[in-house]
Amino acid sequence: MCQNWSIGISAIKVRQEENMSEYKEQELIRKAKLNFINKKDLNPAGIRTEILNSWKRTFNYDISKVSLKEKLLSADELNDRITRRKDFYDIAVHIIEGLNEFSIGSGYMSLLSDEEGYMLLCLGNKEIQGNAKNNYLIEGCNRSESRLGTNAIGTSIIAKEPVQVIGEEHFFSVFTQWSCTAAPIFYPDGSIAGVFGLSGPISKANHLTLSFVTATAETITRQLKLKKIHDDLQRAKDNIELMGEVAPSGLILLDSNLNIIQLNRKALQLLQKKESDVINRPLDSLFSKTNLDGWNVYDVYGEHGIFYKTGKKAHHFTAYSRKTKSNDYIIVFEPNNELHQRINRLVGSEAHFSFDDIIGSSDSMSMAVKLAKVASKTDINILLTGENGTGKELFAQSIHNASERKEGPFITINCGALPRSLIESELFGYEGGSFTGSKKEGNVGKFELANGGTIFLDEIGEMPFDAQAALLRVLENKEIVRIGATKTIKIDVRIISATNKDLPAMIREGVFREDLYYRLNVLDIHIPALRDRGEDIKLLADYFIKKYSKGNLQLSDKSYHRLKNRLWPGNVRELENHIEKTVHLMQSGLTETEIEYLTDKLNIGIDLSGKDNVSLKSEAENPQTKIQENNLSLKDNECICIKKALSASCWNVQAAAKKLGISRRTIYRKMEKYNIKRNI
Repeated sequence: MCQNWSIGISAIKVRQEENMSEYKEQELIRKAKLNFINKKDLNPAGIRTEILNSWKRTFNYDISKVSLKEKLLSADELNDRITRRKDFYDIAVHIIEGLNEFSIGSGYMSLLSDEEGYMLLCLGNKEIQGNAKNNYLIEGCNRSESRLGTNAIGTSIIAKEPVQVIGEEHFFSVFTQWSCTAAPIFYPDGSIAGVFGLSGPISKANHLTLSFVTATAETITRQLKLKKIHDDLQRAKDNIELMGEVAPSGLILLDSNLNIIQLNRKALQLLQKKESDVINRPLDSLFSKTNLDGWNVYDVYGEHGIFYKTGKKAHHFTAYSRKTKSNDYIIVFEPNNELHQRINRLVGSEAHFSFDDIIGSSDSMSMAVKLAKVASKTDINILLTGENGTGKELFAQSIHNASERKEGPFITINCGALPRSLIESELFGYEGGSFTGSKKEGNVGKFELANGGTIFLDEIGEMPFDAQAALLRVLENKEIVRIGATKTIKIDVRIISATNKDLPAMIREGVFREDLYYRLNVLDIHIPALRDRGEDIKLLADYFIKKYSKGNLQLSDKSYHRLKNRLWPGNVRELENHIEKTVHLMQSGLTETEIEYLTDKLNIGIDLSGKDNVSLKSEAENPQTKIQENNLSLKDNECICIKKALSASCWNVQAAAKKLGISRRTIYRKMEKYNIKRNI
């Protein structure tokens, strides 16, 4: 018994000695702080660096008085703050509540603040919560250093490191009976999310709490990082699924053994299958080997046609495969008609016209249309000949839209507009890095884009001689090779060519290949010039007047007669231009004199709302009317007309072409044809 009493008395003495030591330490800190505040000693010895730095900051904040009630949030403001930090709050609270039993047993209150020092959570037993409430250490209060001076929560936010503040180390005496420990919590980007802390009476001060608080804050930080990683992965997964679902093509994901892993909604819709019917099954259970027609899915180059039947309905798809980094494969496929429509939109070369849009009842035009309709039912190559402005592209589009290829692409290439050095790359495409200035990913050529449809080679007579040989190989072999590549690509393309040149004459001159000519000219359809089908002029003029005047104007008999007697070197395009220009001038309210001044070469009279005919020039003033009275041939008249325009323009070809309403290229061609030269 005496021995037990002796042990008890010894323990009391040890505790008394510890208390005395802590008291002396606190007294030294108090005196040092007082000297610091009175500027007697701004670098007192024995004060920890993090505490002294905080004192200096507090001194500079110029806080004369602590108001604990200031910046106290209302319940709604606190809830709003928590809601805006939901991920941080939920993770931290879950961990803190798990440690609450330890906190209560140790006599501490668990604290959680946000990055601005607002308390979001205060957990502890009734006794310590009551004491804390008297000190306004409650949820919604602000413990920032700039408001309350040195304190564990606020100082930890500024220092961005764990801090322990005991008793007199607090700058203001209102907190000197408390011992607080806090450590910052960080978001994955390194910014402060908030602070975890423990606070209790100074009698409970223990340096071991610093390690506990630091470990807890680091645990919350790690959980925030894991949450970010999980969210990023989920977002990536959701985005991939979303892209797959909104993709215009069917997508099938396969493993390395070509077993189906996943399909997007478009694929299921096109194949008319349920996901459960095909997942984990081999690809050839979906597409038979006959459907695949020998396609090697492991070969990720080029495209392949797939034939697929749902019931009695047959579907034609275009497909290609790609290998993923995880050695899986993706098949991308879509119906041929959808693919072709998108290609047409991308290249801006859609076929809009049909045979119903061709206006004319003359024998020559009727025969041309009849031949074109016959040609549309075949797959033969067609050569359209005729002067500029006669409607060669109108015929090409009409043939395409009446053919079995109407759901396929219609690609137009103006061979005269392409730079000589680029024509083969435009026609056949190229691999990345094939030449200086090429795209690193390469480029698809027009023949590939036209696969399954029609390619219209306008102004074929302008194609360079060396490019003609490459085109001939395509016609003979039905395959192309991109520039810089060795692999051939099979194509299925119908070719329609057009020219305003005399190709047989060019063959004799050695500037056009005879073998290419016969490949292109399986069927020659000549589109007559407007002057050779005078009976169609009234039909065309009425159509253009209706188009541009919305039915408010009409052509008089006298004006029609004048139109019919013009040569129209620019053909239908020139007629349309004249009608459009005159309609707009008359609708603008210009007088006859003003219109004569602005259109010195027009001879079109148009009635406005049934009014008398307005003639823009008298017949006596019009040289073309005089020409028609001299009984010369049309060719002689055309030659005379060009000579007069050149003479009137001082042999300025551009000005003469403008007067005649034709292009400069056309006038040069006519000058060469009629051997028109300036006499010097």
